[in-house]
Amino acid sequence: MTSPILTATGPVLLAVAVLLALAPRPGCPPRVRRLARPARPATEAISAPVGRPRSVRPVALAAAVRRLIGFAAATRRRLGRPPDEALDRRLAVSVGAGLLIGTWQPVGGVVVGAATWICCRARSHAAARRRDDRLVDEVPDLIELFRLATGAGLNVHLAVAVVAARFDGQVADDLRRVPRRVARGERLADALDGLAECGEAVRPLAAALAAAERYGDPLVPVLDRLSVEARMVRRRQAEEAARRLPVQLLFPLVLCVLPAFVLLAVVPLLLAAVPQLPQ
Repeated sequence: MTSPILTATGPVLLAVAVLLALAPRPGCPPRVRRLARPARPATEAISAPVGRPRSVRPVALAAAVRRLIGFAAATRRRLGRPPDEALDRRLAVSVGAGLLIGTWQPVGGVVVGAATWICCRARSHAAARRRDDRLVDEVPDLIELFRLATGAGLNVHLAVAVVAARFDGQVADDLRRVPRRVARGERLADALDGLAECGEAVRPLAAALAAAERYGDPLVPVLDRLSVEARMVRRRQAEEAARRLPVQLLFPLVLCVLPAFVLLAVVPLLLAAVPQLPQ
């Protein structure tokens, strides 16, 4: 008679075994393998085949992954969603996990696929939230650099070039892309409008720079106001993080500290008092 525990955990164990079997094997780089390989005779080197046969398993796995991503992209297009590579990967991972478990238990495959979708979606939202938090933390410093550049007498074009060469943050790559787009013939105001796609925290600065370039609006007063507002937003974010800290500390306190205290302090007293209880 089959054990119910084995029946419930069998598909999961099989999925783990398949993933371990399909996982790439770690190895040294090809250059190191060539250096460590013993030299062959000239006749053997001439008679040996030129190319090395490729492994069938990685090729089949890559083809299966491409089919899943293609299916996810087709599903997204049927639903009328805009192009989104992250959404395609998330849907492909969910469908692949569901099919892997669904070969044994269809209901379990549906549950695993839904759970994988929820976990991937939560992970992407957490990554986007962390990116927004880092962006809010960096924007005041970026505005200060533009204030220094414009206060030194530089126009918008030169200020963007100078700040892009010296700023090292999350939007550094997008900021360095602006002078390159201008060098290819695009207007600076249009390139700055593309900078606003980095995040909500950068849009006021990009709009102020684009308005100063396109309409000749004064830039220094606007940067002063944006600097004050950005610092207030960063301060509110730090205060919110400080208020969340006590709540976050409750989980390790309840799950780790209190059980350890009970095991070290209360349980020995109870064990010592058990023999003294009246029979």
